[in-house]
Amino acid sequence: MQVIWNGNLVYEHEITLNLNANRGFRYGEGFFETIRIHNLKAPLLEFHWRRMNEAAKMFNFILPFNYQDLENNLSMLCSSNQLQQAIVRIQIFREGSGNYLADENSIIHFAMTIRDFQFSPTKTFDHSGCLDYTLYSKNPFASYKTLNALHYIAMANESKKRKWDTGIALNEQGVAADACWHAFAVLSDGKLNIPKKNAGGVQSCAMSALKHMLRLQNKEYHVENMTISHLNEADEIFFINAVDGIVPLHHWQNKKLSILKSKKIAHDFQSFYYF
Repeated sequence: MQVIWNGNLVYEHEITLNLNANRGFRYGEGFFETIRIHNLKAPLLEFHWRRMNEAAKMFNFILPFNYQDLENNLSMLCSSNQLQQAIVRIQIFREGSGNYLADENSIIHFAMTIRDFQFSPTKTFDHSGCLDYTLYSKNPFASYKTLNALHYIAMANESKKRKWDTGIALNEQGVAADACWHAFAVLSDGKLNIPKKNAGGVQSCAMSALKHMLRLQNKEYHVENMTISHLNEADEIFFINAVDGIVPLHHWQNKKLSILKSKKIAHDFQSFYYF
């Protein structure tokens, strides 16, 4: 498989990393983006680009590419690997000396890897529930896909123990902040409720895209802090990310949910951005 390494197309085995100077490996100093490719295009790229720039400012990075470079690299990566439908992961990190403060001569590296991906428009989750301990805190880095993703690992392990497809975790105020790999939304009494971005979860590119679509269609949605009560009283719950799109949920903590409106929103989202 060929990958992009600092703007150059190379084979995976040709990349070598200096583990003594790789600050992503040593300190988690970096971030990543996972982008879905559809027919050689990345329909949500503007939302990923916005989040990458915001994350770069938090890390005091200067991105080593512009928007056109990013589009060109994605096209080159897909063409070289002969993939029209794919998932691309971009990892951006610093290399250089210095304990916690990098020296002035440090370098920003980026790698882009790719894998085949076949989207399923009928994907659903069977079971989910609340992970009853705090995993998220409201801090400046919480909204971005940092290389320190231990909370996702903890959530995934705990959800697996409970035989859930995914789980939702709380922040220190008891507000539902984020789910494993996905953002989430709630439908109650015909109203679409979306969590606030500053609850501690990642600022979802797909959720940003969904809100953009709804505004253009003059459709109503509400942004508020989500509590366990919101989730327990929901008629429908769905999950969303850039890879899977919108995934409706059948059962919340043993309560059976409807998925009809969620499926309609999922269809609209897919049609708006990917067809």
